Amino acid sequence: MAFQLRYTVDNQDITVVAIGLFVAPNKLLLELMRLGVRVILLEPITGAHQGRGLPDRDRGPLNREGISIPWQILHRGMESLVVDFHQEAGKQLVLELIKKTHVLVSNWPTRMAPWLEYPHLVDQCGPQTIKIQIDGGYDGRAANDYSMQGATGLAHATGEPHGRPLTIPAAFFDIITGLHGLNAFHVGLRRLAETGRGDCYRIALEQVAFQTLAELGWYAQAETTGESREPIGDSLLDAVHGHYRTQDGTYVTLNLIGEGVWRRLREATGMHTLAYNAQGHEIHGDHARYLVVEEIKQQIANWIAARSQAEVLKTLQRAGLVVEPCRDSVEAEQHARSLPCFHQVTDPDLGPIWVPGPVIEARDLEPMPLSGAPHPGEHTYKVLEEVLGLSPEHIATLERQGIAAGPVGRE
Repeated sequence: MAFQLRYTVDNQDITVVAIGLFVAPNKLLLELMRLGVRVILLEPITGAHQGRGLPDRDRGPLNREGISIPWQILHRGMESLVVDFHQEAGKQLVLELIKKTHVLVSNWPTRMAPWLEYPHLVDQCGPQTIKIQIDGGYDGRAANDYSMQGATGLAHATGEPHGRPLTIPAAFFDIITGLHGLNAFHVGLRRLAETGRGDCYRIALEQVAFQTLAELGWYAQAETTGESREPIGDSLLDAVHGHYRTQDGTYVTLNLIGEGVWRRLREATGMHTLAYNAQGHEIHGDHARYLVVEEIKQQIANWIAARSQAEVLKTLQRAGLVVEPCRDSVEAEQHARSLPCFHQVTDPDLGPIWVPGPVIEARDLEPMPLSGAPHPGEHTYKVLEEVLGLSPEHIATLERQGIAAGPVGRE
């Protein structure tokens, strides 16, 4: 029998109110929606998209029609409610929503919305309220994934030797932060169930970024040896790693970590003296191999350059080595279609696209299909009717007063 997970408070399905967010909170919310949680996105009447909505709706890259691709992917399944946050009546409308739904996810700092600070939420919405606050810097300053790549030492270490720091063009600190938010959500629900009280769970991207690298030993290395992670290009300190060009002009990525892989690599390739020193002794240990890594990589590069990508992959994968084709994003998209978590949908704005679903597989857990990303105010009337129980006449009055707004272009 298929099982659809349900989150409830007081025997009512949980709905999450979300405000002012991009990437980190979105990862949290996407995973919740895949498990059946309803998410209402609050957008300001004034904004970048046709005079209303959030400015991140214009974030690149754009498709040929000028629509933000990451926005559409990161907001799938949400419902959009447009509100004027500057009017007291608009703020009160938001607080009534939070009171009904119990959960707020936000990355708006205090300076932008002091009325959403947790003590005020408790006063207005009750002690059951759960808030998950995603911040940039721990001290409240603006920060994002790419600034943290510089701040943590990551960009310095990923640069080319003797060159400038380089940014990794994937916001993985953001994604990890979102997963910490998912953990906070479950902790909050457990505490609420046991005590009847909510809390504010604050997660700073800065702390997540530094925690991530600290747990990989970066800062303990600096503390105990006085050594910095110097720029070493695509080399690694704990493995012989590289991207190698094949005979047919493509690339493979080969990662050799630990002692056992070297015997298998030598047997598979016939390079019987690979990673041996001048005295004819095998070099043992990641650090010792790192000291002569360029020489080792050059031998591997020569062997791979004389063979096609298909031959290299077949030979090395058969030997149980960690090797993959090095793809561009177009090639990677084609491969993604073969993965079970991907499925094709027809997005109202992007057209037919392949999108990922849950990556946790279980025998009878039924995934929740997500709709396309909402247009500004697309669900204003639905949310106000269903969640707050407002009449159509009341909603029409709010719209005339400029407190709330429905979809753009409504007659």
